[in-house]
Amino acid sequence: MKGLVERGVALGERAAARRREMVLAEARAVPGVTASVEGEDVVIEGRALLGRWVEDVRLRYIGRGG
Repeated sequence: MKGLVERGVALGERAAARRREMVLAEARAVPGVTASVEGEDVVIEGRALLGRWVEDVRLRYIGRGG
């Protein structure tokens, strides 16, 4: 049973890593946005992001696809 749980955790961690990479690629595709992975988080930075988030649908939907 312990081996099964460990395998499930490992599969979940790999899936989360793939998802972080997808979100990172989506964010980096938006001009003027920089993105990085810090721990388990994807950090998105850029000038006037809140205002741009309202106008640019690409920013609103980062990470929602897939």
